[in-house]
Amino acid sequence: MANESLAVSMYCRNSNLGFLSSNKDYLTKNKSFVDIFHPFPFYELNTAVGLALTAVITDGRYVMSCRTALDIFLRYQKIMEDPVTLSEIIRALSTLFENGFSAFKRLGYPYYYDDFICAYRYVLTQSYSVPIAIKEEMKRILSLAF
Repeated sequence: MANESLAVSMYCRNSNLGFLSSNKDYLTKNKSFVDIFHPFPFYELNTAVGLALTAVITDGRYVMSCRTALDIFLRYQKIMEDPVTLSEIIRALSTLFENGFSAFKRLGYPYYYDDFICAYRYVLTQSYSVPIAIKEEMKRILSLAF
């Protein structure tokens, strides 16, 4: 059982879903609502960070350094493309993901590891998701994890 807990506010990504699910005409005429629904661009990155942190907290090692890295990530998340903050965000993500991969391995790859890998892979494969420098660092970390 983990002794650490963390509470953060999440971005509301489903703001249009209530309207869309009640709008039968829209749902029957359109196969997708992507044209009016734009999810938070770093949603999958947030998912990967959260699951890596979950593994670290569950494992119990390096929790404080990962919480510090999470604070940095959350502080600069909305200005991620800014060259001034990019190197600090990359260091924070490196800390979170390197420790996350190690924790997953020590935990025996729990069931939520699949969700972590799916989110991680999505960030790497989508052209619009995050800055290239972050993707390059994530590729480096992934190559070291296996």
